[in-house]
Amino acid sequence: MTKTHSFTLFVEGADLLSDAGMEALCEAGCDDATPGARDGLHYAAFDRKAASADAALTGAIDDLARALPDLAIVRVEPDDLVNMATSAKRTGRLRASS
Repeated sequence: MTKTHSFTLFVEGADLLSDAGMEALCEAGCDDATPGARDGLHYAAFDRKAASADAALTGAIDDLARALPDLAIVRVEPDDLVNMATSAKRTGRLRASS
């Protein structure tokens, strides 16, 4: 059973609002994300359908990494969804790259 999970990934190292950034997001399957900027950071606000919040978040992180390999995720909102250390552990990545 799938449910829609809403969360926002804040990133550094990539311009999500440029034409190239938005095209890369769509090509990587992030058509369920709305890019924006706040407090000097770019973000992708997701409404992702998945069986669990963990699966939604992991899939979004993987899709962003595939779309724009130079970006770094610096924050997840809502904060109670998962922290960066947990995200890194769940996806088998280093905390700095997740």
